[in-house]
Amino acid sequence: MTPAEMVTLCYEMSHTSAKQIGDGSSATGDTRAYKYLNIAKDRFWSALCTARTGADVSWERWTENIVSGQTEYLLPNVVIDANGIKKIKELGISYDGSTYTTTGKIKYCPARKVDTRNLKHDWYYYEENQSQDSPIYFVSDKSIFIAPYPTSAVTAGIKLEGVQKITDYTDSTTQAGAVIPEEYHYALVQGALPYFYRKQGKIQQASAEMQEYERIERESLIELANIAT
Repeated sequence: MTPAEMVTLCYEMSHTSAKQIGDGSSATGDTRAYKYLNIAKDRFWSALCTARTGADVSWERWTENIVSGQTEYLLPNVVIDANGIKKIKELGISYDGSTYTTTGKIKYCPARKVDTRNLKHDWYYYEENQSQDSPIYFVSDKSIFIAPYPTSAVTAGIKLEGVQKITDYTDSTTQAGAVIPEEYHYALVQGALPYFYRKQGKIQQASAEMQEYERIERESLIELANIAT
């Protein structure tokens, strides 16, 4: 389903309309409906990403250019037409841009994630003294910080692999753009239904629908684990 089809199904299953959800305004109702659907999408996707095999659903790769003298790099951000990173699986760094002879691909050294609170020295020590053959990094304030300090610019010198974040759905989002596999779209609809009922003041029904969503979520994670094994 496309997100637009999911929203339509939400209206049908909750026996309501955009005008009712929007307090007399269809446009307001649709805005609220997509907000409810995106809440469900974020919850379901987070469940997949934190599950044992959830990360297997959508690994992606990003690269960043190394700037000479710069140790802080923004993580890929979610924008209107692209997805960013949610969870880092692996980070590699190339300080010299050297490539493999046959493929011409860049040689990356795996970087080790560290907790700066547990380091023996302050971070500036590692910027100065850490070996380029054994780089380290930490994440803070939507950025990655690398050590050692780069002394030259390298195109695509940083490689990130991880789980992508999903941009908020709109009425123009395609089925492919929904990212979550189609067989789990019904879970998103079910996850949105409690908010449709709550908006109507049907608190008991909203609670029942949330319990049903939680059941579907559990079954979906079990199914993914079985597929992975």
